Amino acid sequence: MFSDEIITLLQKEGHPIKPGSTGENLTIKGLDWTKMKEGYYQFVDENIRENAPNRFGLFLNIDFESIDDADFKEKQVTLIDSAVAAGVMGLKVYKSLGLTSQDSSGNRIAINDPRLDPVWKACGDNNIPVLIHSGEPASFWAPKDAFNERWLELRQKPGRYRDPEKNPSFEEVLAEQHAVFKKHPNTIHHP
Repeated sequence: MFSDEIITLLQKEGHPIKPGSTGENLTIKGLDWTKMKEGYYQFVDENIRENAPNRFGLFLNIDFESIDDADFKEKQVTLIDSAVAAGVMGLKVYKSLGLTSQDSSGNRIAINDPRLDPVWKACGDNNIPVLIHSGEPASFWAPKDAFNERWLELRQKPGRYRDPEKNPSFEEVLAEQHAVFKKHPNTIHHP
């Protein structure tokens, strides 16, 4: 199962993804994944355990762009706790965090933003892994010339280029990720 909104976001970032191309057999549109009820996670987890227990596991996502909501901390921690209790095995973080996700003021949300500490702590408290995709290949920040190993890809998919004038550097994004690893040693990270 995959969110059509996530597919659209990834397409905007230049990825050649479309419904069904990641192996999912169900693409859902218009669903607020942060408002999913506990029973849904249990239903999906039971389906996975019954039909493909050695092939699939359910990971949840959270809405990082709701970071300024008054109940962000409580809502996300409750979501993580209840999802794990229902069988979810981890948190998947897409590269939009640290690159394109913005808070209510339009500022980029850094991977190590302190407002996210409750999320990383909840994952550690629940002993679940965080699969985090941070940044892009370093060559996506490099000049688009004959010396760039990704020149052809950047020419064919110009949306993948990370203009250093408009984006945090590759090194900054990875430093933010590593700062989270150091600050939250009880959280299991899989970069």
